Amino acid sequence: MHENSFMFIINLSLDYLKKRHMNKIIIYIYLISLFGLSCPDSIAQNYKWRHEINTNLLQIPSTTIDVNYQLSSIYWYTLIINPGYTINYNPSYDFIGFFLSPHCKCNNRGYSMRNQSGPYLKIGIRYNFRQNETKENYFFIGGLINNSLVHERAIYNNPNTEFAETDKVEHSQFVYGFTGWTGYNFKIKGRISSDFGVQISIPSKGYNSLYGDQRFIPGFGYMEPSGRKVIIPLIVLSFKYRLTTTSTP
Repeated sequence: MHENSFMFIINLSLDYLKKRHMNKIIIYIYLISLFGLSCPDSIAQNYKWRHEINTNLLQIPSTTIDVNYQLSSIYWYTLIINPGYTINYNPSYDFIGFFLSPHCKCNNRGYSMRNQSGPYLKIGIRYNFRQNETKENYFFIGGLINNSLVHERAIYNNPNTEFAETDKVEHSQFVYGFTGWTGYNFKIKGRISSDFGVQISIPSKGYNSLYGDQRFIPGFGYMEPSGRKVIIPLIVLSFKYRLTTTSTP
């Protein structure tokens, strides 16, 4: 009873967020990230710039090359620049995606997908729950502006015609949105650490222009539409390496 009520509140809040405040939140994240990148030396004085680079290991089976660059000068926040590219999701075995979102073996509205690929770029900031820079294991929460260019190629068989008529269709669709991110950072050894967490993404209306119901968006994940709400989950387990730390002048 309590669990169902809790999930109802979460879904209702996310639905309201999507309808009313997604654009505002994207602007806020952009401004905060821009401020962090251009913060004056007086703010970052006596702090060292920490550079880290990592990749999401769980995206490898979905033929996605993910590169996450993290930059911080103050221990309680981190700037995120996360580009990536999906080579072709269609023939891949996305076992995490299958666990998070059921993959329907249906006629997909007449579309037989041949290619689902494209680049993406996430930019944002996260807040680290730690009291000093020496603490290597800590929780974090953040938000990202998510931008994706989806390229789809398919064979279309109109289910409303009496005789089989197939056409080769192809297009590219830009989809942007908001991604919330929470998780736990833990040290492995030396310069090596990892982020483990979950991302929840809310895409823009461009999501509705994709072929069929078997929809994959690079950087967002996989989700078949269910009603009007589109909330896409993604699990992150990264391998992170700390680069050379640089000092402010």
